[in-house]
Amino acid sequence: MILPLFFLALPFALWWAVLWLALPVSWDTLTLPRLVLLHVAPPLALILVWGLARHFRAWRADRRKKQADEAVTTEQQQAREAALAAHRQALEARRAHVECRGVWASLAMLPKWGKELPPPCILLEQDKDVVRELKQEKAIAESLQRVFESAFVQNEALAWLPVVIEDFTPRADQPDHVAHAWQRAIESCQSVGMYQSSTLPSFPGCQRLSGDGDIVSRALALFECNPHLPAFLLVGLGSSPVEKSDGYFSSEPNPTPAVVALLLARPGLVAADEPVAPPPTDGNEVGSDLTPYWERPAVRVAAPSVWGDMPSEIQSAFLKGLPALAALTQPRRAVSAERPGVSVKHLQQAIEEVFIDAGLREPPIHGEKNEADQADTPDAIAPEIGWLIHDSPQPDRLSQIGDALYKCSSDLELIAQGTSVLNELGDVGTAHGVLMKALALVRTTQLQQPVLLTETLGKDGTSISLVCPCANHVPGAA
Repeated sequence: MILPLFFLALPFALWWAVLWLALPVSWDTLTLPRLVLLHVAPPLALILVWGLARHFRAWRADRRKKQADEAVTTEQQQAREAALAAHRQALEARRAHVECRGVWASLAMLPKWGKELPPPCILLEQDKDVVRELKQEKAIAESLQRVFESAFVQNEALAWLPVVIEDFTPRADQPDHVAHAWQRAIESCQSVGMYQSSTLPSFPGCQRLSGDGDIVSRALALFECNPHLPAFLLVGLGSSPVEKSDGYFSSEPNPTPAVVALLLARPGLVAADEPVAPPPTDGNEVGSDLTPYWERPAVRVAAPSVWGDMPSEIQSAFLKGLPALAALTQPRRAVSAERPGVSVKHLQQAIEEVFIDAGLREPPIHGEKNEADQADTPDAIAPEIGWLIHDSPQPDRLSQIGDALYKCSSDLELIAQGTSVLNELGDVGTAHGVLMKALALVRTTQLQQPVLLTETLGKDGTSISLVCPCANHVPGAA
């Protein structure tokens, strides 16, 4: 308190000393007001100027600091927006999926739940006596024709879609066999009054599903490479006997002559003349980042160019007659390890990842908590899974999957709520991958719940993915 008073009195003392001792002032001529003003005004003016200068310097410093803070805030905001955009882009990439609009299969054996199926899902059981009398190649050809006929009867628009073959041991003449079966199925449908139009394609565009890896990633690549492709029929065929290099056939038992066809479509497909449905306004909306992609409103795909050769007048009939049944997500690979505990940990991590890929869970927040700690917390309850489709040849592998699900806080019962493809349907050879996805798609459509799909990759580990229902499909509706 004394020091401010001292600095306040100092200008007055100095000015008065200068005024009385140094300046020649005629004191007799000054009136009392001028005398007081002469003694008080200059020190007050000096103090005022000093205060204003100090305030101005503080204002400039505050302004510079504020500008620097705003620049830092803007830079941080831009960095956050860029990171959020990159996060959304990465999340969209990992959640990329294909829609399935139909499943048709001809099998030697059907699963226990394969009798009453919602359309358009058809599982045809082969006559064992007829199959036994025919050669495998002939049995596959007849089964393929039956599958094509079952599909074409449900929707005529399927004739304008290309046929893509999934086969890991391709034969040079296989596309021709598939095309001939397609042609015979068209002729059979024409005999009952279908396909009277002269614009019907004379031959399907048969090709193999190119690339390596899982079916979903290769299907996504096919849609990306061909922007005019709305959908395609993916066909899996049971392999024929494999001939050895010395001219003899393998002594291993031949796979059953299974034929599986999946109608895989581009997500968000909308006809050229169909209005886009407005987003739902039920008062319970949540952010799009928290809504699973199969519950989001459809987005218009560039039409009509995306429909390729399909006539515009049948596009709406294609979408209405074949609604989206389920979404196939990209799989994750769980690497096998010599120690069972490590294998279970890899399976658990892969299952946690597919939950995020399917939009059932948001990615963990980095920096606040360790991802492994988040997975082990009691609050990290797994989303409800309706069924398990697996091909685990060994009980130990299935037990490890059960342990991983338990650590994910899932209450799925592997025996009561699971289908072992090898035990219930046998070996279908090169149609195995397509068949497993077909079963998962059918079961998802039946239960209207996500289905976990685990496929053994030999010594490389296990492929894990989720098949999720599409919200716009009503079970049992035509």
